[in-house]
Amino acid sequence: MKNPIPYKIAIGKTWSYDFPKETYSLNYFNFISAIGGVGSTPPEIKCTVKIKDSEQKFLEEVNELFKMYKDTNLTILKDNNGVLKIEIYEWVFYDYDFQLISKIENILGKYVFELINGFDSSQSEVIFKNVCEIYKDGYNYIDPKIFFSYTPFGFELVCFMDKINEEEFLKKINQLLIDFNFDEAEYYRCQNSQEVSFRIYFRKYHTYLSKKGKYQFDTLDLDNKLFTIFNNLNIQNGRMKNDLNVIEVKHTIQNSNSIN
Repeated sequence: MKNPIPYKIAIGKTWSYDFPKETYSLNYFNFISAIGGVGSTPPEIKCTVKIKDSEQKFLEEVNELFKMYKDTNLTILKDNNGVLKIEIYEWVFYDYDFQLISKIENILGKYVFELINGFDSSQSEVIFKNVCEIYKDGYNYIDPKIFFSYTPFGFELVCFMDKINEEEFLKKINQLLIDFNFDEAEYYRCQNSQEVSFRIYFRKYHTYLSKKGKYQFDTLDLDNKLFTIFNNLNIQNGRMKNDLNVIEVKHTIQNSNSIN
């Protein structure tokens, strides 16, 4: 594969170092920031708790919750003192994860429990574990026909075409916003005497909790639709010759139909 990308991905705003206190709050869990650098560690959200009335029922409710929302890694350990350590670990957290944690806190709040500072990891066992489906068998990759790069927020596409096809191309871009529920497309345009060039950034700002999962964006579908557009309008991937010497103009297309 020349440019492999995962077949299914999550896109939206992510958090690794700072907790989104303007949007979310945690009553029982603690957010531990990622540590960058060579020995980098991912962020983590966890709590240690002792449930005094019905621990088994609590575990059953968590299990039912994760039957619906499977795309977050969670482990519950229990030490010899009956203390539970509930850990959620991801390299980045999305809205999906914080909203799922809120549901776990709602379940926990139905029981008589005590938050505990200590946990004996040396004398503990795993009593519940959810591994995100996308990790279980490794990533499934595609080799896209159209070259585009991706970030947690969305995709970047660079292309050029004859000026005569520009209007129709922008109509197709607007339709892609609707088809894939992007929030906006920001693009930079430049031209020479015969051709026009675009750098386009497709963006989505939130990946909310959904039974469809967190990793629901279909990159293969996007690639196929771009391939059809490129073929029909004779569009070329990459930059047109000498476009670095031409002034780029920034534009933004908003998707009024986006579901945040």
